[in-house]
Amino acid sequence: MKARTKLARCCLVACAFGALALHAQDSAISTAFKIRGLFSKPGTDQGLTNNVIGRNLELGLGFGLEVGLQVGPGKITAEAGYDFLTGDQYLADTSGMAKVDGTTTIDPTKSVESRKNKVEGMLVRFGYEAPVNDALTWRAGIQIGGNIYTHQVIGNIVGTDGAAKYADTYWYNGTKSNYMPSPYGALNFKIDDTSSIEVGLLLLQYKALNYQHVANTSNASDTIVQSNKILPNIEVAYVFHF
Repeated sequence: MKARTKLARCCLVACAFGALALHAQDSAISTAFKIRGLFSKPGTDQGLTNNVIGRNLELGLGFGLEVGLQVGPGKITAEAGYDFLTGDQYLADTSGMAKVDGTTTIDPTKSVESRKNKVEGMLVRFGYEAPVNDALTWRAGIQIGGNIYTHQVIGNIVGTDGAAKYADTYWYNGTKSNYMPSPYGALNFKIDDTSSIEVGLLLLQYKALNYQHVANTSNASDTIVQSNKILPNIEVAYVFHF
């Protein structure tokens, strides 16, 4: 995993120098660097919520280096970058947790399960951009990557089994990635020849993990449930044009 990350970073740097070199030689090639904020409102089951601005609002950051090739009135674009979305640590409800049998009870005053999740990763985007007027362009395309889901759980469940007491302690830290394409679209508002503001919508597709503990089983019956998610992200980016 570390080797792949280093390789991706090297490729990103190589793309940067290559794009700048091409730009110096061919006016049909354009380059841009983007710093963007990500804003979304995920469901509570995804565990990506934080409280920086209000409750149940996810905030993220990203950046990317884009190369564009002029084709007729528009341009074909390719971007390499990185996005990061993380949620606050939160306490899950233990009262509805599955039990090994009918004699098992859970003491909610002494039981706790803490969870935290994030979605991040290297990404590439391919798209098409066309002008609306001199100060406004629209774009659309797909993103691949940026959807590595990390699921962290720490739990300590206490209760009784008939007259006997039991205590389950467990922890889990797992990741899941895939290559599901995520569509996006945006409007780009020109500030001057070297900068612009881009506002867009990304439908981020990823595969989520959900650790499910069964009380009073010594963790032997615990399972990991996987599910496909679509997380709409509003993106606001400041773009530096070279």
